[in-house]
Amino acid sequence: MTCLTILLDPGRIKRRVGPNRLLGPPLQAGQRYTLRIGSGMIDGHGQPLREDFSKSFLVAAARRERISVGSWTVRPPSGESREAIAVAFPQSLDWMQLWGGILVVSETRGPIAGRIEVDSGEMQWRFIPEAPWRTGMYRLRVASALEDICGNTPDRPFDRPIRPAEVLSRENSMHAVDFFVPRA
Repeated sequence: MTCLTILLDPGRIKRRVGPNRLLGPPLQAGQRYTLRIGSGMIDGHGQPLREDFSKSFLVAAARRERISVGSWTVRPPSGESREAIAVAFPQSLDWMQLWGGILVVSETRGPIAGRIEVDSGEMQWRFIPEAPWRTGMYRLRVASALEDICGNTPDRPFDRPIRPAEVLSRENSMHAVDFFVPRA
């Protein structure tokens, strides 16, 4: 109960649509804003907050490019261990989607059971297997719907031009990163 999602009108965020053209973006890069939540707000348990809350933040420039899975840094585990595979991202990804947007599969045995960890900055993902790694090839399958914090996915940027149907049909693809677990 520590995550708050604020939804802004997509029409204000997307550059070539009416609300953005008429009113401009809701947040300006380089500007500082403060989010204030009054103590009258009801929490997830139906209780009012004990006190007011505020959080100031600086707005960065929008990212308008798809997630480049190829730019991820993968640190493979050692064979015959339960050591984690660690994946570092060049920018923060959506915290909630990281829990189900990446799947570890074996070349020969299918999905690998294990536990996921995400660092506090959403820039590193770790997977600890239930059983020791066996020597061999593995793959990280990345969901096409995995988003960064700007709504970009591996298939497309959030703010993209309208494309013909034949281009859209090619965008729903599988993204993967292969890695090798060496002998211990």
